[in-house]
Amino acid sequence: MDAPAKILIRKGSRKNEMIRLEADRVSIGRAESNGIVLNLEQISRQHAEITRDQAGYSLTDLASRNGTWINGMRLKAHEPVRLELNDEIQLAGDLVLLQFVDAGTTLPAHRGLVLIPEKAQVRLAEKELQPPLSAQQFKLLHVLYEKESHVVSREAIVPRVWTREQADGITDEMIDALAARVRKRLRENDPDHDYIQTVRGQGFKFVQKP
Repeated sequence: MDAPAKILIRKGSRKNEMIRLEADRVSIGRAESNGIVLNLEQISRQHAEITRDQAGYSLTDLASRNGTWINGMRLKAHEPVRLELNDEIQLAGDLVLLQFVDAGTTLPAHRGLVLIPEKAQVRLAEKELQPPLSAQQFKLLHVLYEKESHVVSREAIVPRVWTREQADGITDEMIDALAARVRKRLRENDPDHDYIQTVRGQGFKFVQKP
């Protein structure tokens, strides 16, 4: 059989990752046992799977709670649908967007910031940020990155960055200081753009480099 096809994650917490479909059966879901792990509450533990046979690849919804679509068509549970080159796969509405691409497809050089949550890694202009962000700094950046171009309030940030026991003692000043430290680290590596922007009276937003 030809070289394996790939899945490009175009939207979601693993945005811009390219995944090779090495196995004949690749499951997608929230559980760590899946071949493609999407750690989001709206994604079912076993959400969907991609299978390969001599004729090509198919996608099957595994009776997921929030659904699976190909090019806007919702799949019926346990009924495989053949995948074609550049098909768009939506999971849980439009929460996650995948693209089915061929083996030769590569990502173009990315001038901006790419976050890889599973590795707690930040890449700027194709280079890994070194030294890495602290755990709290990475969590804050992850929250904002997920909501690209949308304002995230301080209230929404707290439970994603601090534990429940810590949350009661977190002030706006502490959140602002953490955001300032992350902004400073990113500017040290890319001084031409502010990825984290403060929206007065509302919170913060992540703005990708054009």
